[in-house]
Parts: sequence; structure tokens; C-alpha cells
Amino acid sequence: MGLVAKNQEKKARSIFRFESRKEKRRHKSELKLIEEEINRSKRHNLNVSVLVVDLPRSTPQGISKLVPGKVISFHAVESHIRSYDRLIIPYIKGRYYIILPDTDKKEANAVKQRIYELSQRYNWGVTSIRIATYPEDGETSEALLAKAIYE
Repeated sequence: MGLVAKNQEKKARSIFRFESRKEKRRHKSELKLIEEEINRSKRHNLNVSVLVVDLPRSTPQGISKLVPGKVISFHAVESHIRSYDRLIIPYIKGRYYIILPDTDKKEANAVKQRIYELSQRYNWGVTSIRIATYPEDGETSEALLAKAIYE
């Protein structure tokens, strides 16, 4: 591991602060899912992208087919991503991760645009969507999340 990768990982570890053990466990499971995709990508020489979708905390969240547009519908989000992409429900309210295996930055930007249009259609408020791609933006799951969340 090079000096740059070590610095990215150190920075990534320092930015994740948790209020409870439950949040910390949840975050570890999210990191593990991303790390699994990174390892698969290394074996097959592929890219993997992570989208971080931040929504206002005031936006009602849940699963809703009965009141579309009033809450964030996970079904609507899942209909805008591929069947093998993973939508991770947040440990921090209002922050969602979408893992996009075998996806480079250009393809991830297309998904980002679809999710952004969905957020406008359903009036989710100010939506921020950021992207990090392995290996371009980081070699570890922590480095990818740090890049997507804070840069």
C-alpha cells in the first residue's frame, strides 16, 4: 500500500464519528459490503462506484407505495438502478449509499442523473449526490466513502 493510500485511509478513519455502538456496527457492515465489491473488482479487473445520496433530514423516509411523493420510496430508487446494484439504507438519517459494481465514473454519472431527476419529481428537497470510483478515487471502502462524502 502506497503512502497516498495510507493517508487516504487514515483520513477516512478520522472523519467517521458515531453516537452509538449500533451506528458503528451498522457502518462496519456497510464498509464490509463495499469492501466485498472492491475485492471482486480487483479479481476481475473492474471498476466499482459508490454513490452517496444526501437528503434533508426533514424529508420523511420509508417505504411507501400508498403515499408516493410524500416519503422517499425505496421502490422508486430501486427501479432506477440495476438489479445487481445495492441500495444501502442509512445509518445516518438522510444518507444512502448505492454500490454500483462494474461501473466507471461516466456510467455512475448517468445513474446519479436518474436519481437526481427522481428526487426532483418526488420533491425530496435539496439532494446532494456524490460519486467515488475504485480504483481512481481510493483503494479501500473507507477511502471511497471519505472521497464521496467529504470531497
